[in-house]
Amino acid sequence: MITAEIIQKVFFLRYKDIVGTAFTNYYNGVEYLITARHLFQDVSTSGERIEISIHHEKAWKILQVTIHIHSNPEVDVAVLKAQINLGHPTPIIADDKGIIYSQDAFFIGFPYGNYYEAGLLNNNFPMPFIKKGIISAWEMFCSYYTGKIFIDGHNNPGFSGGPVVFQNFNLPQRPWCFCGVVSGYIPQTNSLDILGQTQFYHENSGIVVVHNIGFASAIILTIRA
Repeated sequence: MITAEIIQKVFFLRYKDIVGTAFTNYYNGVEYLITARHLFQDVSTSGERIEISIHHEKAWKILQVTIHIHSNPEVDVAVLKAQINLGHPTPIIADDKGIIYSQDAFFIGFPYGNYYEAGLLNNNFPMPFIKKGIISAWEMFCSYYTGKIFIDGHNNPGFSGGPVVFQNFNLPQRPWCFCGVVSGYIPQTNSLDILGQTQFYHENSGIVVVHNIGFASAIILTIRA
């Protein structure tokens, strides 16, 4: 069962007219907000000051943040630094080491902007949805995993930027760990014959694309350098 420490780190985010998910974690005692880069299409450089909104107490609350992105534009991860802390103060292990092929993984967010209210149980922040899949594959480079993670599951718009968590059975107490940031899904192209004409359309293939949490860690290292 996903713990309160994780749920209370996940937030419903809006940037201009785009909504998605973000989550917080602590690195060396400093809290950062992690999300998907593609939510910020007009941001091209790190260190820009932008205005986002976080849903709280049934309303959007404006928050000024500094956004940081990876030097590789294909990395769909962004790190935001605010002047206030938002999430649960317990740090969560952010590492994909210990992942086992085909083990359960969970992704958390706000599909199509949906959520439910739980009042003080979540400090008056909206409660996200939780969906489950399995670790289907992941890219490996060097001696550790730094590429994309693929989950056999069904992603929906709104989960973008949300965390992927797994239980590390190799560590004592089997802790829940962040392993990635939801980016999207692999589209499946199909065709349909209508009155003698072939129409092509795309649908969700059921393969969720996740960018490794290590990219967030790498971005934070450049912030602190």
